[in-house]
Amino acid sequence: MTISITSVQFYRLGVMIAVSLLTISFAISVTAVQQMSKYEMLCSLHVKWKAFDNMAFENIFPNRF
Repeated sequence: MTISITSVQFYRLGVMIAVSLLTISFAISVTAVQQMSKYEMLCSLHVKWKAFDNMAFENIFPNRF
């Protein structure tokens, strides 16, 4: 029972394509999760910065209304 060299080459090509697609899909999903967590962190910091700016503005101009 022999296996032709062309079938082995097609098998290797199929494995390489599958590995490449899995690696790319994993990298995209991990990058997306990292960007979402970074965005959430920046949003929470923005609320804190906005509160700090409002407090600082109130101290500089207490009677603005």
